[in-house]
Amino acid sequence: MEGNPYIGAIPKLMQVKPLAEPTVAFEDASATCVRAIRANRGV
Repeated sequence: MEGNPYIGAIPKLMQVKPLAEPTVAFEDASATCVRAIRANRGV
């Protein structure tokens, strides 16, 4: 993750290497993470 999840611009996530055998596509997981950050910030 690039950025701070608490302040500043919404962080950017980058897949470097999949761990184990993910059951969810990275794009879906990262979108869920960003939505959670936005919800936590009230954006």
